[in-house]
Amino acid sequence: MNTIEQQIINHIAAHEHEIPIYQAPDNINKIWSKHKKNKRLRFISIAASALIFGLTLFHVANFTPQANTVAPWIAKSQQLERDLAQLTPTVLQMNEQQIIVSWQIHLALIDSELATLKPDSFAAVERWKTRSQLLEQMITLYQQPTTTLSV
Repeated sequence: MNTIEQQIINHIAAHEHEIPIYQAPDNINKIWSKHKKNKRLRFISIAASALIFGLTLFHVANFTPQANTVAPWIAKSQQLERDLAQLTPTVLQMNEQQIIVSWQIHLALIDSELATLKPDSFAAVERWKTRSQLLEQMITLYQQPTTTLSV
């Protein structure tokens, strides 16, 4: 060893207690706790997703389409048609007859659309509702003829 190296070693040995030693902070506990927390949250989110999926499947499998059936609307429509048949001898003015004809065309379009739809589909239920409302308007026009009725 040369003298300079020896002097450096001697200086370090003499002042060893004065030399600051820098050590990286020990973040291992923080890192592992964050990892565990993320792992726990991931597990909770997967469990929640699986639960929601299971509940959705349960409700779809046990769905009773009571509110979504066309049967009550068909019955109502048939009753309204009978009521309308009793009122048709009423004589209407020309513009009211034109309104009735346009509504009859609309009814024919709804009937042709209903022929292509699945019986208990949402669209079919909506068409039956529309058909019943249209028949109610026709009955109202026959019962109370007016020229200001909005079409």
